[in-house]
Amino acid sequence: MHSGSWHMSSTSVISSTHQIVTSEDALLNCAIELSRLYAKEIPLSKRKESGQIFTPKKTAMYMANFFDLSKSDLSLLDPGSGTGNLLSAVCQRIINEAKHPMNVRIDAFENDSHVIPYLEQVLDICTNELEKRGHSLQYTIIKEDFIQSSQKYLNGSLFSSQDDYHYYDAVISNPPYFKMSKNSIQAIVLKDFVAGQPNIFSFFMLLSARMLKRGGEFVFIIPRSFCSGLYYEKIRRWFVYNTRIKWIHSFESRRNAFGDDDILQENIILYAIKTDDKTSSLSNACSPSKISSSYDNTFDIYTEIEVPYQDLIYRRDKGSFIRIPTSKTELDVIKTVDLWSHTLEDFGLRMSTGPVVDFRTKENLRSKCSQDGCVPLLWMQNVRGETIAWPVDGLNKPQAIEVNSSTKNILLPVKNYVLIKRFTSKEQNRRIYATPFLKTDFNTYNYIGLENHLNYIHRFRSEMTVDEVYGLTVLLNTKIVDTFFRVLNGNTQVNASEINLLPLPDIDIIRKIGKSYLDNKEQDSLELDRFVSEFIDIDSMLINRLTELGSA
Repeated sequence: MHSGSWHMSSTSVISSTHQIVTSEDALLNCAIELSRLYAKEIPLSKRKESGQIFTPKKTAMYMANFFDLSKSDLSLLDPGSGTGNLLSAVCQRIINEAKHPMNVRIDAFENDSHVIPYLEQVLDICTNELEKRGHSLQYTIIKEDFIQSSQKYLNGSLFSSQDDYHYYDAVISNPPYFKMSKNSIQAIVLKDFVAGQPNIFSFFMLLSARMLKRGGEFVFIIPRSFCSGLYYEKIRRWFVYNTRIKWIHSFESRRNAFGDDDILQENIILYAIKTDDKTSSLSNACSPSKISSSYDNTFDIYTEIEVPYQDLIYRRDKGSFIRIPTSKTELDVIKTVDLWSHTLEDFGLRMSTGPVVDFRTKENLRSKCSQDGCVPLLWMQNVRGETIAWPVDGLNKPQAIEVNSSTKNILLPVKNYVLIKRFTSKEQNRRIYATPFLKTDFNTYNYIGLENHLNYIHRFRSEMTVDEVYGLTVLLNTKIVDTFFRVLNGNTQVNASEINLLPLPDIDIIRKIGKSYLDNKEQDSLELDRFVSEFIDIDSMLINRLTELGSA
């Protein structure tokens, strides 16, 4: 398993409280050049297999700038060091900014034998340069798998003495990123924290945070999906309860994050303090956090806001999510929607994912419903605005599925549903696209097939009314709900777990919205947010700002 870096870069355009000194960066330049030379030797395809993508210069500088340099002694951990770009950035900052001599200890985990010589060279240069300025550096390169080597920090061990544990003042990392088998050694070590398909970066986060002293500083660059993804739920819950998130920086662009490396991923830099005190990390009395945003790793277009801690951390039904509002408008959306006190479950409703996975039932798929025993199969392409188009001419997909003993469990009874596309692109105007599915439109069939890229809202043992279907459809298609969801959701996938926890107004209000919408003869020209505000208290100025953003 490789470590290294797979994310972004930072610059000197930070706020007055987050200045980066760039007048002297020779030490960091050396590390960046060595990482470039190594990257030329090892093909990107090979490095991607083990999540080994190196941190660009400006990002490394940005991340290193979070650390408190007021201490005389600093113990620093990098669990996936690669060529040492992040470590050299910390050392560069000590050289440029430290007001007194510092004694630095670095433990660098790296088990790729090809990259270790580069890391050693970087750390030797760091040692020499720090000594020239009156500082000292002792480093150890630990040539072991970080997770297996550090598993003792999960619960302690009967066979480990206290001397076996070292807790750090700070950790910095651009962890490897790749999905793992549930049967892998690393997943077995962290079995209590695995939910669904594990990804190794989250394991690095958990163990590194556990290896910090109380008050220790945590700086990672990670996929934004950690903030809400179902697979990270258990680790995220531990993290939210045991750290205090002080700063999040988000990158709007999913491209150009890693220079020449072709990585498509929405990323954040997360800075947190280890608390070991659940009451302080959960308290609404916590001081506000900062959220900054830039378009890409040049940091040329940069914004920064202060966010109340209770608006940053979102808790519903024992789940914990990390929200990332980047503007006052988004903060106002949070404050408005948080007042809605219900979820789908309160109404006996739930969103689920379409159960037909095409490659698992290929033998039952048909091009069209031309024979008895077949029913319609709907894909995302069949969902068009407020209507469902079926069949679709030119759709190069099977549009029917046979009803038999092997498909009955993956077909749905024809009832009233709300359909929602599971995937959108980041560049699309909305993340949530909801469409009514009415049984009257498909009443010649008993069953319907929904392909796996569609979600559907349904009532458990009975059926949604038409008013409920349209009320939910209208509400979910508003800009205010879509904005709330974007702040909560860190990827382009609309997950059932997130919609099921979405705040909603009372069901009677939803029904009134639906009935009024159906009775309205000017549906095509309605501004949905203004229409909904007749039933729900939404500030008109907020609607104006959302409208301006939507048309920008």
